[in-house]
Amino acid sequence: MNKNICLVIEGTFPWYIGGVSEWIYQYVKALNDFNFYIIQISTDEFRYSKLNQAVYPIPKNIKKFIRVPISKLENDQFDILSNWAQQVIHDIPDYRNASLIHVTNTGFAGLVGLYIANKTNKPLLLTEHALYWREVEIGTPALECGYKIPDTQKAKTKYSNLFKNIATDLYSKAGKVVSVSQCNLQFQKNLGAKHPIYIPNGVPLSWFDTDVVRKGENDKIIIGWIGRCAGMKDPIRFIDFIEDLTSYTQLNAEYIMMLSDAGEDDLKEDVISRAERVPNLSLIWNKMTRDYIDLFDAVCITSKNESQPLVLFEALARNVLPIGWEVGDVTKEFGFFVDRSVENKIFCNQINDLWLSKEKWYGLLEKLKEYTKMNHNWETVFRQYRDIIKQID
Repeated sequence: MNKNICLVIEGTFPWYIGGVSEWIYQYVKALNDFNFYIIQISTDEFRYSKLNQAVYPIPKNIKKFIRVPISKLENDQFDILSNWAQQVIHDIPDYRNASLIHVTNTGFAGLVGLYIANKTNKPLLLTEHALYWREVEIGTPALECGYKIPDTQKAKTKYSNLFKNIATDLYSKAGKVVSVSQCNLQFQKNLGAKHPIYIPNGVPLSWFDTDVVRKGENDKIIIGWIGRCAGMKDPIRFIDFIEDLTSYTQLNAEYIMMLSDAGEDDLKEDVISRAERVPNLSLIWNKMTRDYIDLFDAVCITSKNESQPLVLFEALARNVLPIGWEVGDVTKEFGFFVDRSVENKIFCNQINDLWLSKEKWYGLLEKLKEYTKMNHNWETVFRQYRDIIKQID
């Protein structure tokens, strides 16, 4: 096979910091003997930005990077979306030299990749990070590409059904369907994916090099929050958690939120306003996780919907204990997580007691770190992708 991959993505890499962006960056770097032709679907303000202004460095094996806008849908009409996707591939001939079409979701990018695969009869690989249709169903106000979903139940149902249909077509066409999370495998099967496989997120092996340094009995705990300032990530719940922890315990704590813009301006204003009234809380915007995570003792995950957030493994690799509420793959397998029905007072006291019992805190952290090192490093993850590419060629 020639070593050209057409990678179809949406509005994240390389201008937004987040799990999908990091996955794309690490994937392209790991397959450095392949050439990548990237088509990105986006509505955001970075559509005309230069690559040298991006947050992520651009690997040399990205030979072409093309950004295209989305056609506005009316009444979730599939024919409008279909015509738009066909026009995209008509206007962008760069995919024709690709030996593989790789898409990263079952939304707009997935549809474009599906049409390219049908037109060229080239193999199609799908890596699904989150379920597009399910995020709409649960109530996300904006999609990965920046497209705004009308805020009515009727509209959400129609758009969710539209993306379910696209997912079904992709599952049927793809030579291999990959889920980045275990929790989504059954959803994929329910929509027709015959043999989806689970390949998790990871972190570089070099991240695990630092030994755990134990704090003393009276040392301050620093609890962080890392993620997009998006409704699905629920940053407001973290601020509520801080207030509850202050009310219910005497924990000596400091708090840091690392947020990246997600185009949800009202939520951003709310976060900033609430944070101003919370002592010992700092906000850091649009910075890389690796630059600050070593400050933390714990990172709190508050998401309403989640697949397998990369921050789980980034935290454990750097000796930071993930805490919060179970959702998706965010379970006791990767941190100190409780069922969402557990009262805040009970959870706050559990965190307080665990921190004060340093043997339990660091014993749990070291056990989870070792498990993560074995199963969630990029070298192991992308070795599996190389095997898949050979299989479906």
